[in-house]
Amino acid sequence: LDGLQYEAPAGNVTDGTSTRLLAGHLNIFPTSAQRNPAGTLHDIHYRTGHVWKDGRKLRKISRKEADQVFKECLQLQNLGFVAAYGYLGLRLFGFFAWRSYRNRERFQL
Repeated sequence: LDGLQYEAPAGNVTDGTSTRLLAGHLNIFPTSAQRNPAGTLHDIHYRTGHVWKDGRKLRKISRKEADQVFKECLQLQNLGFVAAYGYLGLRLFGFFAWRSYRNRERFQL
């Protein structure tokens, strides 16, 4: 992916490749995609707003780039159907989660 090796720092919590529906989670993806590293990486990108290397923040990442990395990770694993629909869902509705995390950052400063 764009010449970078993406990684997730140890100790982060993830809900895998799921979608939030009202107050809970709805796993609309096949089992092979629910616990996929792409979901873990995407959760960390959304939560922190950064790309990580060796346990440190390397640089900021945009929401669009985080969604693209998610899609490409799934495509590399031959999960094209999940990648297409997951990416579409993220582009349409991911703004809410992204904004929530960025607002938390502002109040913590």
